[in-house]
Amino acid sequence: MDYFFRFLPDRHCDPALADEYNRRMVADYTEIRDFIVLHYCTTARDDTPFWRKCRDMEWPDSLKERVELFRINGTLREGLDELFRSVSWFSVLEGMGIRPRTYHPLVDRIDEAMLYAGLEKAREQLAGFVLQLPSQQQFIDAHCRAEKVDLGRPAMAGA
Repeated sequence: MDYFFRFLPDRHCDPALADEYNRRMVADYTEIRDFIVLHYCTTARDDTPFWRKCRDMEWPDSLKERVELFRINGTLREGLDELFRSVSWFSVLEGMGIRPRTYHPLVDRIDEAMLYAGLEKAREQLAGFVLQLPSQQQFIDAHCRAEKVDLGRPAMAGA
């Protein structure tokens, strides 16, 4: 809605504003389509005609380009104001079994000692945080407790 009010402020707005609004909407819907199609066209399911058709469908060019870029070395296409951030694309690509052919060369510039020290620190911080969390039962009791139901007594008809 923000774009609508920003680019089409009145009935007589400048055509350049309408063009920019349309460009942005096309970009958003293309990204949404590609993100959804990625889930379906990379599925391992083939137990019904629907899933086989999804698996065999022609990919939109914009999705092909995004996946091929990722397959090089894990590089993710990023644009301004994208709806889905790189972590979302990475999660779906990896989750659906799409892997880079190699790693990014900048990885070779990481100091391994610093990397492992950083990972160890993160592990310790995470473990400390987890120790402070309530148990599942404590959380349920505090936030969404339900009254106990007596399942041992059959309900009386008409009672």
